[in-house]
Amino acid sequence: MERQIKKFEVWLTVIFVTWAVTAYLLELLLVNMYTRNDSAVLFWCAVAVFLPAGVYFAIPMAAKENARWYKYIGYSVMTSLFLIFVGYFTLLKTDLLWSLLTKPTTSGVVYIKSLKKDYLPKHGWDHTNVNTIYNNKRLQFEASRTAFFLLKDKDSLNVTIGCSNTGNYFITDIHLPGVERWDARKTYWVDWVQRNLWVAVLLIFAFMVAILKERYWPNATFAQIGWKRFVLICVSIVVIIFIIIYVGLIVYIKFIHKR
Repeated sequence: MERQIKKFEVWLTVIFVTWAVTAYLLELLLVNMYTRNDSAVLFWCAVAVFLPAGVYFAIPMAAKENARWYKYIGYSVMTSLFLIFVGYFTLLKTDLLWSLLTKPTTSGVVYIKSLKKDYLPKHGWDHTNVNTIYNNKRLQFEASRTAFFLLKDKDSLNVTIGCSNTGNYFITDIHLPGVERWDARKTYWVDWVQRNLWVAVLLIFAFMVAILKERYWPNATFAQIGWKRFVLICVSIVVIIFIIIYVGLIVYIKFIHKR
């Protein structure tokens, strides 16, 4: 007999997801930069809460498959690690947000020593590491990807800064003109398009192949078209796409970029 999901389990899942998503979004909106120093207290709180929860939710999954004992252990470990990981980092974000609301902030000057793009394996550029000096302390802040273009020509910043209950610093405002922020966002998206141009080429290529097949060979299979003709069509489409891109770049550089 299949186990029925209990009402309180649904509510627990909804509360956990809502908490994690809300903390993530509020941090994006309210915090410009922050340090990420680990907290042993929050980590063990996460372990104490989410380890039993992971085991509780994993056992029914294994039982549903009539799994052997090692699958019970495997499911429990994987589920618990996932919940602990998400829960711990959500607790860090919640600590920043709670401290932002309850602890005083002050105006200060942060001196920038270096900027570095931080990459995640197989996911590319994740955030910007900003190495700074504040009150004679060396601090490494995490900032958004657009912050790299906003801060790359800056030696110092006037900021509104505070310190959380776990000792992490957070910056709620960087005192720069709004036009600089918009220019940084624009530069980031231009850079993003350049880095991901192959995605647009691939999509255009797939679209053109689909259009040509629908128009000239609506009922034909690949075998009927023939691989030689198919390769010739694909090469022709790629050449056309790159010619269009090349001409577009020439027009942009000669006539638009100079304005």
